[in-house]
Amino acid sequence: NFGLEALWHLPEIDSVAALLGEDELGPFRYVGMRGIADPFAFLGKESPLPLWGILAHALVHRPAPGTLDCLSINNILDEGKPLPEEFPWLPAQGSLLVVPLGGSGKTIGSVILYNRRTGAFRNENRQRFLYAIVGYLSRALLEIRIHEQSVRLVRHLLSLQLLTRTMTSLNSIESILGVLRE
Repeated sequence: NFGLEALWHLPEIDSVAALLGEDELGPFRYVGMRGIADPFAFLGKESPLPLWGILAHALVHRPAPGTLDCLSINNILDEGKPLPEEFPWLPAQGSLLVVPLGGSGKTIGSVILYNRRTGAFRNENRQRFLYAIVGYLSRALLEIRIHEQSVRLVRHLLSLQLLTRTMTSLNSIESILGVLRE
């Protein structure tokens, strides 16, 4: 949430939302929002992922070498994207920048940046700046996931070690079977 807070305080950002999932196929849940009228109506809930939608396009899009991996909508009203059902919290006018979160070839979510002005994300230098900030957020989220996986694996290994110690201290098959039944 610290990264979202930093993004939201930038002058060109009126709203920001973060979605996380396991991979490009989702499901994606809202894990953080700033600048939204009622964020608790969306936090923890699944975002629809229509195959024709902006989020799906941003997540599966593979940019050309040397270009940013993000999707910019300069005028939501004129372009008719995204549809209201995709992001019900999003106003029907303004600009949108969708930046996938991920690393090592795996997408785990997306950050959605909104500005009420049209064309707010046209400047390539601004896009690069915002993209860099989201990149730091992405790396932090990946590190957190790796740490959580490591903790789970260590717990499994400790359980196996305790089971092994218990099994090696037993003298009969009946005792071993008793431990396995528990």
